[in-house]
Amino acid sequence: MNAKHATFWKPLAAACILVLAGSGLAACARGDARRETDGGTIDDAAADGTDPCASATCSSLAACSPVGESFECTCLAGYAGDGEVCDDIDECTEGIATCHPAATCTNFEGSFECICGLGYVGDGEVCDDIDECTEGIATCHEAATCTNTEGSFECACDEGYSGDGFSCVAAPVDYPVGGRDQSWSMANFWRGNIYHATSSTRLDHFEVHLDVTDGCALGFYVLSSSTVDGAPSVVWSATTTASGLGYHSSGPIDLTTETDTYYTLGVGWDCLATYYSAPYDSMVGTFAGIGTLEGNAFHNSYPGYSPTFLPSSGRAGGAHYDQIVSIAP
Repeated sequence: MNAKHATFWKPLAAACILVLAGSGLAACARGDARRETDGGTIDDAAADGTDPCASATCSSLAACSPVGESFECTCLAGYAGDGEVCDDIDECTEGIATCHPAATCTNFEGSFECICGLGYVGDGEVCDDIDECTEGIATCHEAATCTNTEGSFECACDEGYSGDGFSCVAAPVDYPVGGRDQSWSMANFWRGNIYHATSSTRLDHFEVHLDVTDGCALGFYVLSSSTVDGAPSVVWSATTTASGLGYHSSGPIDLTTETDTYYTLGVGWDCLATYYSAPYDSMVGTFAGIGTLEGNAFHNSYPGYSPTFLPSSGRAGGAHYDQIVSIAP
């Protein structure tokens, strides 16, 4: 810090002796230094012994200290300057704050404050990681596993569930019902498999193996009946546009089946398409999540999607069609 000085004088009992002519300095009998002016030597300005700081020009943000018959101005902690002018020091940007790396530094007039960041606890100069998992603070789903990390935590859905860890849903289980022994290319057809529900389950979606021309309209249906060859009713339907060879999905269904009821899962198309099948007896009784495979249903002249569509017949023989049935646990 720079200091500002002023000289105050007291009467002398002895004469001063000139030290160096023209220098303005003189040596006095008491050993005090005096300064001459154009009007002569001043030797009686503070005859009453006044405190030098009483008339000092220090800043209100500085401390004044007497230095002999002079004074010194020193900026207070947290400020910088020459003592007459003192400016706040930003300890945060200057890098002199003592905050923990995991704390946030906030500058104040003449000081600073350290606050531990989210996921930490402490006084700001010392910050310790909070284990949100063991402390019960983490917001993971009940079907997820919590893992503590530095300053945070992670949630991961358990096996058999999908989601971001904060929201987890039971992942569907796929049940393939293979039928690729033979293929048929037909236009405007409808094909489906009949399943006997042995318990109440949630049907998530189903997929059908088709090779369709670009932009083909597909109509997916779920039908129910009390017997394998009974008159069915539509309990769910949806349409989509598909292209190419592969398993084409019905999209989400979210239908809860009823025990001892027959469900037909099928698809119709309004283009030239190839579908895949196998002899019925090769898969009869195969469990497909929704129940056991019992038969097939078909319509040989399907003009596209219709919400009133029903297959013309169903039977417990013939072929079965290549599907994947997905059940949510």
